[in-house]
Amino acid sequence: MPATLTSFININDNGQLGKFGLRNGPPNDRNNLSEKWEGMALAPVLDPRAPRDFFLFVSNDNDFITQDGYQAGASYKDASGVDVDTMILVYRLTLPD
Repeated sequence: MPATLTSFININDNGQLGKFGLRNGPPNDRNNLSEKWEGMALAPVLDPRAPRDFFLFVSNDNDFITQDGYQAGASYKDASGVDVDTMILVYRLTLPD
């Protein structure tokens, strides 16, 4: 039997992101999500009342886009003039059966 796709989380929902002061789109500042997410990890919640609940960690790095960095023994300032933070988003979700 072929696999089927079941969507159960949208990490790019501007309505939900807005609850935390975040968004996906201009202006490019500290509250704008990164254009690419590079890490994912799943960890059990360990709640006996919710055995199928997990924490989903989604992370990115800032690609050295900072105005106050240090790299290869010297101060570093990105030419864009922008600071991009490394972010970790954490979701609690229930995995489907």
